[in-house]
Amino acid sequence: DENCTLQELQLSGNEAGDRGARSFANCLKSNETLLTLGLCGEHGITDFGAEELLCAVKGNSKMQELTLDGCEISTEIIEEIDERTLSNRMAVHNKLAKAPPETSDIQGRSLLEELQKE
Repeated sequence: DENCTLQELQLSGNEAGDRGARSFANCLKSNETLLTLGLCGEHGITDFGAEELLCAVKGNSKMQELTLDGCEISTEIIEEIDERTLSNRMAVHNKLAKAPPETSDIQGRSLLEELQKE
């Protein structure tokens, strides 16, 4: 299917490190379809790599979840990432809430798909 897109990617425990985090961050800056990225247990990701990811998430209104559990990252950076991804999720929720009440479930799913493309 040519309309198939990747929305969730879990790459936990792959020893990506800060270099890998930087590569993921570069991808996230231009990616418009990935909503969830999991990099849990990446013990090589430190505050340096997490800062790169945070900058990417700040510039990507689509990213709704970035999990870095088990990484060597400060609480402050984790909280900033969580705040930004929560803000992105709330923006999608608010757009859906503004849809006309007569919108059917099928139309609602179509709207969600369109919002995820923005």
